[in-house]
Amino acid sequence: MVKTKPTKVTRTVDEVLDGDTFRVKTKVNGSNYIRLEDIDTPEKGERGYSQAKQALKKQIEGKKVTITTSTKCHFGRPLAKVTQNRTNVSKSMDKFSKKGGKK
Repeated sequence: MVKTKPTKVTRTVDEVLDGDTFRVKTKVNGSNYIRLEDIDTPEKGERGYSQAKQALKKQIEGKKVTITTSTKCHFGRPLAKVTQNRTNVSKSMDKFSKKGGKK
């Protein structure tokens, strides 16, 4: 992980890519792609991928979320605490984690 300038913004989610990554139109810390912190859901081709993606899509796609970030993942995407209507999105997705909870 790489530390970045702490940022807290509100954005509308344009597209959910999988169970822990989504895209916004206006960049956050230099990226349109945001990864949820403290969660690692199945990747495409892995068991549970579709369920995790659909759950996140239902929760945040097309909706405004608050993104709080201060680090980037190994792909250069901001790792973020994301809330939607005061709900911590990572915690709500915890049941889809590859490790059965926080990594």
